[in-house]
Amino acid sequence: MDVARLAHRGTELCRALADGHDVVGQVLELLADSVGTDMVSWSGIRRDGGCPTLQQHGRAPLDDAGVVEWERLLPTHPYATHLLTDPAPRTRLTDVVEMRAFERTRSTRCAWHPRATATSPAAGTPSDGTSAPTWSRWSS
Repeated sequence: MDVARLAHRGTELCRALADGHDVVGQVLELLADSVGTDMVSWSGIRRDGGCPTLQQHGRAPLDDAGVVEWERLLPTHPYATHLLTDPAPRTRLTDVVEMRAFERTRSTRCAWHPRATATSPAAGTPSDGTSAPTWSRWSS
């Protein structure tokens, strides 16, 4: 991807987000193009008890059974639990759990490994939750 195009489009999307527009799908598309992956998702975890959110680019949306499974596994994710319970949550998963222990968690074994996915934390707010982009099968 052209760096100037990335900077220009990224700036446009940041402004749109700041203005309250729902451009998450476009952000995911830009991220997928930028890093060279075939799938990326945005997960939102609500600290106020609201429904968690999941938006994907490059893969069909989860069906009802997939949503139920995702919501069932969310409490087994140590970083998600940390985000929901710590008044000053850390911004890095590895500040919360050692990677070997994380690899053995139910959420990782049941959700990410079978789908060949990885995750990386993204910014969120303490009141509204934190989101994480997830991607799979890097393109060359």
